[in-house]
Amino acid sequence: SGLVVTHLDRIVERQADGRTWLTLRYVTPRIDRGAGDLGYEDVASDLDFLCDVQGVPAAAEAGGIDEVIITLMDRVVERGGTDPDATMFIGAYVPAAGGCVWQ
Repeated sequence: SGLVVTHLDRIVERQADGRTWLTLRYVTPRIDRGAGDLGYEDVASDLDFLCDVQGVPAAAEAGGIDEVIITLMDRVVERGGTDPDATMFIGAYVPAAGGCVWQ
């Protein structure tokens, strides 16, 4: 899609069920529902791409990652915080040697 993103952070979290998630968060104002020009359908392949290109290597580096979460947001939102005006698109994947498998 030609989407330009800014990497915000990388979070490794152990879940209550014992699984470990790696979350990679990115900011791109182009998905802003008021001023942006891209919807979910336009950026779904970008979520896949980010997981394959950045998520898989980051999961391998961290080790023991069961799921990779890719988050695109139109503005910075504090982890665990809320912003009713923010737009976020989230993809969940299982990392694999050949790339991410969408969940």
